[in-house]
Amino acid sequence: MISQTFIKTLKWGGDHGGAPEEGQGEFWTLEEGCATPLPVFSANPEAPALTFRPATVADIPLVRDLAERIWRASYSAMLAPEQIDYMLAWMYSPRKLADDVAAGTKWEIALIQEVPVGYFAVSASEGGHAVLHKIYLLPEYQGRGLGQTMLERVFALAAMHEAAEITLRVNRLNARALRAYERAGFRRVDSIVSDIGGGFVMDDYILVRALSTNAGDVFPHTP
Repeated sequence: MISQTFIKTLKWGGDHGGAPEEGQGEFWTLEEGCATPLPVFSANPEAPALTFRPATVADIPLVRDLAERIWRASYSAMLAPEQIDYMLAWMYSPRKLADDVAAGTKWEIALIQEVPVGYFAVSASEGGHAVLHKIYLLPEYQGRGLGQTMLERVFALAAMHEAAEITLRVNRLNARALRAYERAGFRRVDSIVSDIGGGFVMDDYILVRALSTNAGDVFPHTP
């Protein structure tokens, strides 16, 4: 069962540390010097094949562009345009992304035939917890099983870091995402409202899912 201390950490955030020095390399790699990528799991045999690569500092403009396209299409019915503008400027500023990286958040770009179509950000902490901070896919590629393939990748990475469970936040009005996460084995454990400044709040559910420590067994009980 998820600890209240960990929920509190999610509610109020942690120390993001300083930005990396100019010229520092990748946002992250699972293992330094690892030349062999994790296997790509296919949730839907008929879906286009997804590949993944670690994001680099040079990918900050790409991540910002993907976020702009996805957020404006996905959140227009849930958030006012002014809040979307505010949150994109806050969450995807170059300094904020660099601070997240310095704090250990790990990013990957999802590609189809070398074309970027999405991204995710995940981190692991002490005590067997992982946090999925972001996972997004361009709207034109949604509904094809690719989101589950991205989750499988996330679960495998978290399991390789010996995380026993993974947690994320989802907007309470995002019924489609909530259904997808619950089909993937997540369950709701809390709800929180966070003041993010600018006169705006984030009104979210906290979801948690147990993980197998076997990286090849990432969906052992999911229908």
